[in-house]
Amino acid sequence: MSTQVSNPEPKKSRKKMWLIIAGIIVVFAIIGAFMPKDDNTSSTAATTPATTTPAATTAAPTPSATKTEKPAPTPTPRDDVTPSGVQVYDARDLCDTYAQTQFPYGYKAHWITGNLAERIEEDTVFLKVQATITNQYKAKRDANVECRVGGTAANPQLVEFNAY
Repeated sequence: MSTQVSNPEPKKSRKKMWLIIAGIIVVFAIIGAFMPKDDNTSSTAATTPATTTPAATTAAPTPSATKTEKPAPTPTPRDDVTPSGVQVYDARDLCDTYAQTQFPYGYKAHWITGNLAERIEEDTVFLKVQATITNQYKAKRDANVECRVGGTAANPQLVEFNAY
């Protein structure tokens, strides 16, 4: 009486497992290739012997050789804030709030896929976005919404609102 022992794992699933493992290794190798190199831990510093100079020949450092401190960089103006401090995200929030009062049956701005314009004009934020508006009969229509927000960071004001 001979009994055959079946292999619990077919060859196909083992092959698939090794392909997945190889793929993971390749992904980690690619990620490692793009990682920034740390200059402080270079291996050449450990292998290079230190050179010593006699104390008699060491001269005092000259003023030009001393390390000078760099001046602090001047902050660059941000491209998402008006000079009075209104941020683009605050302007988006204000436009959405106002649009929901104008379209109480439904309003959805497509800020990611339908963002048509977003810029700072003098001291206002101009936004243009595609939106879906629902009426009282649950009929939906696509529209473009333009919104201009001014004011200050503490008190943004809606300057203009158009939906067409």
